[in-house]
Amino acid sequence: MFLTANQEYDAADIRVFKRLSAYERGRLSNLPRLLPMNEIRISSEMIVLRKGKREYKYAWSDVKDAFITARKGYKGALFGEDIVRTFHLITKDRKFAFDVSKKFPDFRNSERLLIELRKAIV
Repeated sequence: MFLTANQEYDAADIRVFKRLSAYERGRLSNLPRLLPMNEIRISSEMIVLRKGKREYKYAWSDVKDAFITARKGYKGALFGEDIVRTFHLITKDRKFAFDVSKKFPDFRNSERLLIELRKAIV
């Protein structure tokens, strides 16, 4: 039996989200970091955040808070004004933030990423 890409994705135990390149985003990130987050892996038990060559693994019980902030900013090649949405994840020992704006987000499939985070955190 052959599965569609969406069915295969939904059946996977671990969801992987990769960072878009600056070219794919349309510009540099709105959250400049020396070591930006490159990958997020989400499973029913834990979240794994990869920055550079380091991986930060947290059980969902270790996530203390998660929220989205919004502000007016400038994005895109023409630097048009837009709403910049930032997802904040606070764990027992670190704070993480990444751009989840509708235009030029940090990660591919950012809306799907938000859905998966919402399901896991709630």
